[in-house]
Amino acid sequence: MAPKSILNNTSFAADFKILLVEPDKTNRALLSRIIEDLKPARFMAVKSIVEARQAMSDRVDQFDCVILALKNPPASGFHYLQEIRSGQIPRTKHDTTVVLVSPPLNRTMVKYAQSLDLDGFIALPVTVTAMNNTLSGALKRDRELNPAEDYGLVKLPTPVPKKTSQDESSKASKGPNARIVWTEKDKEKAELLRTLKENAGNGQSNSSSVAEDKIDNVRTFWLKDLLPGMVLAEEITGEEEELLIASGTLLHDSLIEKIKALSELGVCRSFLKAGTPLPDS
Repeated sequence: MAPKSILNNTSFAADFKILLVEPDKTNRALLSRIIEDLKPARFMAVKSIVEARQAMSDRVDQFDCVILALKNPPASGFHYLQEIRSGQIPRTKHDTTVVLVSPPLNRTMVKYAQSLDLDGFIALPVTVTAMNNTLSGALKRDRELNPAEDYGLVKLPTPVPKKTSQDESSKASKGPNARIVWTEKDKEKAELLRTLKENAGNGQSNSSSVAEDKIDNVRTFWLKDLLPGMVLAEEITGEEEELLIASGTLLHDSLIEKIKALSELGVCRSFLKAGTPLPDS
């Protein structure tokens, strides 16, 4: 008899309806595959808090669990968690199970999580086992929440509206007296994105390209572990999901440094899928 896989022991999910809110399309696809393998009663993945509000307000049946990305423009996962806990979303119970997807929590984030009674935390990159254990524990957790109005009093950082190209055009039209102050980080980000967008638009990837079926040993690497000669196995997109670096790009020192800079500037994750090129036959 064949050994049972771990997924055969995840029947707990069959009783629950799960909503994933993840703006990053790569993360959304990865997390969706893992959650779908757990066979929940219903599963839905959306890319924005706006879509999540609509889904939670309009559906005939309610979601039992919401999985939130920490980075969820125009606010954060904590802001949406507060909306749920304070009863601001129609037809949604304030004690809905909520799990946060984020990098390792720091002291401030732990404080917010405790104040808003976060039910669980998933660190990326995530494994099937970790997802199974976290969701199982969160959904089976026996807890008693505070009244909804208490959660509305929790102080969170004010969301910073995302700048659009229209905003920048409007500022530029005001001329030299607009008193726009660009930090060195702003300038570095603008120049880096401009270079990468130009290269992508011209069909260049700063290096040679490898066909998808010629990439071997694909796995997830932290950026610090990327090495010259590896091949990027997923595309890197900008804040407007425009292509910056194509999948199949052969990495070299200069390009790896640019990818690390993207991460430090908040454009790119701190981990990516990469592999090695198959030898020419």
